[in-house]
Amino acid sequence: GNINLLSNIAVSQSIVLNTAKNVKIQGYNSVYTLERTGAIASKVLLLVANSEVTLSNVILDGKNIASTVSLVQLVNNASVNLNNGASIINANMQNAWAGGALYVDNSTLTINGGSISNNTSNNIGAAMQILNHSNVTLNYGNIDNNKTLDASSGGGGAIYLDGGNFTINNGSISNNYNPYIG
Repeated sequence: GNINLLSNIAVSQSIVLNTAKNVKIQGYNSVYTLERTGAIASKVLLLVANSEVTLSNVILDGKNIASTVSLVQLVNNASVNLNNGASIINANMQNAWAGGALYVDNSTLTINGGSISNNTSNNIGAAMQILNHSNVTLNYGNIDNNKTLDASSGGGGAIYLDGGNFTINNGSISNNYNPYIG
């Protein structure tokens, strides 16, 4: 089914899509924002499990609210397409070993013109952590201005890859930072 956004939405409960759903979330005739509120600071904004989700003209905004979970989690054979006008921004991961913006575990992420920007993590992969046979493909789009803060962490200013695949066909990965490695 389709979810057409007509305005910006402050999200006070996690959005959970599971059990073999195929959903398109898109801004209707404009770009709209789904933003994390303090009410879900310790919860994921969007959880996709065993489903396919396509995001277009929608911004998932962590609002730089300190959290111990990734802004978006893809698990159990999830598939997400980050298309034109879609962005994942301003995640602020604190004191946890998971990607700041995205946690991708045994799932697929395809970036077709979207962006993952301005995310921070205390430990690893401010843009994303890729695990367990996951596949991430950057066809075109941007992964930029993400940073990890702890110099003793395992690395990955933008991406922490551990048991998955990352393919770049086109696009840009730039201005990401880790004081230790990557």
